[in-house]
Amino acid sequence: MKFITVAATIAAFVALASSVDAVCTCLSKHAGKHCGQSTSMSWECLYDYIYQCDGTVNSIAHEYGPCRKGCVSSGLSSSYCST
Repeated sequence: MKFITVAATIAAFVALASSVDAVCTCLSKHAGKHCGQSTSMSWECLYDYIYQCDGTVNSIAHEYGPCRKGCVSSGLSSSYCST
């Protein structure tokens, strides 16, 4: 009986952990727009997306949206979508 309780508890933790969405965070103190693939962004950020950072390290990035033809990193905080 104890084994079943332990197994059920472990299964519940696994289910909870897998349902949590990854959050894109800013890794730089430079406020502005950044490409998701930039080293200024966490690995959870989407490639070729533009994000806005407020200049606080480890803050949640605000998603602007995808870049259809790629994201261009220009300087520390002025990334833009390629046209």
